[in-house]
Amino acid sequence: MLTIALISVVSVSPSVAIELFNNKRQSIQEFFVGVEFAYGDVGDLKDLVDKVKNYTNLVVIGSPEISFNQNLLNETCDYIHDAELYFIVMVTGPSKYNNDLSVWIMNAEEKYGDRFLGVYRLDEPGGNQLDDGKTKFVSEAKNYTDAAET
Repeated sequence: MLTIALISVVSVSPSVAIELFNNKRQSIQEFFVGVEFAYGDVGDLKDLVDKVKNYTNLVVIGSPEISFNQNLLNETCDYIHDAELYFIVMVTGPSKYNNDLSVWIMNAEEKYGDRFLGVYRLDEPGGNQLDDGKTKFVSEAKNYTDAAET
C-alpha cells in the first residue's frame, strides 16, 4: 500500500508542479521599463527605438512637435508598434491640434491594441510650479500645508 501511494505521489507531482508554474506565470502582470523622447525629429526617435528595443518595452512620445502633426504621430506610433514596444503619447491643450484628438485616441486604441497605453496631459507640473511657469497649480501660499490644501 505504501509503495502504491509513493508511486502515485511521484507520478502526479511533476504534473502538479508544471500546472502551478504555468498558473503563476499567467498571473504575472506586465512590467514597463522605458524611455521618453522629448526633443528631436522622427528620425531621431526611430534611432532611439532601434537603440533601446532590445532592453526596454516602453517609449513615451513627449515631443509636442510630433503629437501636433497627425501624420508624424501616426508614423512614429507605427514604428514603435512594429518594434513591438508599448507607448504613451504626451498631449497638450486641445486648441493646439488641427485634428480632433479624441478621434485619434479612439482610432489608436483600435489600431495599436494593448501596445497603446494611452496619453498623458500634464507635463512637469512640479517644474512649472517651481519655475513660476504659466501652468502653476498654486500661485500663492503661506506655507507648505497651505500650498497642499490649495
